[in-house]
Amino acid sequence: MSFARGRRALLTFALALVCCGAAPGGDAARPRTEGTVVVYSSISVEQLNALARRFQQETGIVVQALRLESDQLPARVLLEQRGGHSEVDAVITPTLQIAELRSAGLLTRGAPAKPGAFVPGTFDPDGYWTSVLLNTDTIVYNPAKLRAAKLPVPTSWEDFTRPAWRGQFALYAGSYEWYGAMRRALGDDAADRLMRALAANQPHLVASHQLASNLTAAGEYTAAVNAFAYDAQRARRAGQPLAFVNAAPPVAEINAIAIAQGAPHPAAARAFARWLVSRETQAWIVGTLGRVSGRKDVHNDPAIWNDRMRIAISAPDPVSYTADVRAFKSIFGVP
Repeated sequence: MSFARGRRALLTFALALVCCGAAPGGDAARPRTEGTVVVYSSISVEQLNALARRFQQETGIVVQALRLESDQLPARVLLEQRGGHSEVDAVITPTLQIAELRSAGLLTRGAPAKPGAFVPGTFDPDGYWTSVLLNTDTIVYNPAKLRAAKLPVPTSWEDFTRPAWRGQFALYAGSYEWYGAMRRALGDDAADRLMRALAANQPHLVASHQLASNLTAAGEYTAAVNAFAYDAQRARRAGQPLAFVNAAPPVAEINAIAIAQGAPHPAAARAFARWLVSRETQAWIVGTLGRVSGRKDVHNDPAIWNDRMRIAISAPDPVSYTADVRAFKSIFGVP
């Protein structure tokens, strides 16, 4: 996407938010000279829009939001910085892309977690980023399809290495963070043995976590190895034929907020970051959006996240991630 086209998309999205009729907040909540914050994010348009509307309603600060794929976001920010026309104030994206931006000098401190408020691993001790929401990887299955195939309920990642599951399950073809987290949780050798056994059992590689869930619910596959639990829970509550199991170790992938270096609206960006990670907003993200919070004082859906789980939190750095991508593609034959 060219910068000019991206700017038009940004402004169009902003106008859509302004037209929603949000009521402005009081002056105490609004930086006096900054009534706008520009946010680039890779979370879904639906949920990004919901966050933007709520922030504007509570503070009067207009959110101009541009949705990008996570792998496109760092390049967009870098292109703007080098061209001398940077517009972004804050980003919400997975921690891999946060790490890429930080290593390139494109972030500044300004998204600190309140001491002791967040689970270790879900915030940066240096104050560059804090978790906004977490995605936990889980096993999903279609109960009717499972019964028809006369298969037991899968309860572990290893179950999918058994002969009866050959060709019966889906796997997201870009599961690089899941793979990297499993290597760090199980050890390189044990994780690679598991992955090679999964690959040998002929999984159907699909284009996204959500597609894995959707096709399993539709009966295309009996199960999916690592769909997102929040998405499976939402589908199940909507009446879709899905059930899920949190296999050990569950893996959590982080979407975090960070402030851009040289942000045009730094005060508004910091206000947005503080609002996102506050207890009140995090509780709303859990209760209304159905997501998972890294805050210790917010009660997550226990079917997705609870203190009894030993969760492997994925926080890859660019160097290890590159190696993980290469190894995963080699094991599963991904081009």
